[in-house]
Amino acid sequence: MHRLTSAPRLILGVLLLLSAHLAAAQTSAPTNSRPPHDEAMLAAIAKAQASFDKFLALSSKPPKGSGNYMVKIEVTTGDRIRRVWVNEVQKTPEGFTGLAFAAIDDPEQELVANEQVVFRRGDITDWMYTRNNRQVGGYTICAALAKHPPAARREQMKMYRLDCK
Repeated sequence: MHRLTSAPRLILGVLLLLSAHLAAAQTSAPTNSRPPHDEAMLAAIAKAQASFDKFLALSSKPPKGSGNYMVKIEVTTGDRIRRVWVNEVQKTPEGFTGLAFAAIDDPEQELVANEQVVFRRGDITDWMYTRNNRQVGGYTICAALAKHPPAARREQMKMYRLDCK
């Protein structure tokens, strides 16, 4: 995959948007956990995992006009779950490695930008990339946005160039 040498405003905007939405959605849940009954989020994760092979194939030979390939993983430390966007994903015999890009819910900043992380396929909860200046993937972002009023959802999708289909 390709390393992000500078974070595009579009990607950072989407990640910041998701951070705010996830934090707001989880105010009644235990710290750093996803409500187990959130069917839309579970379906989004299942969709991302089911289509991950296609994502890997594209990222290994990116089509013209595409870039910023990254995956979101869950990192568990004790009873804490952190969601982290990772780029420069490489397949290894044991799973995958990549560089931490943006931690969504890591208030103690335990992971730093460009820190290498090791993860398994089952840790992957989402993936996304840009194609012709539009976001592709980002299923959990779309699931989070679906909980918002239609006008606000449309505005956010337009602003961050999301295709939530």
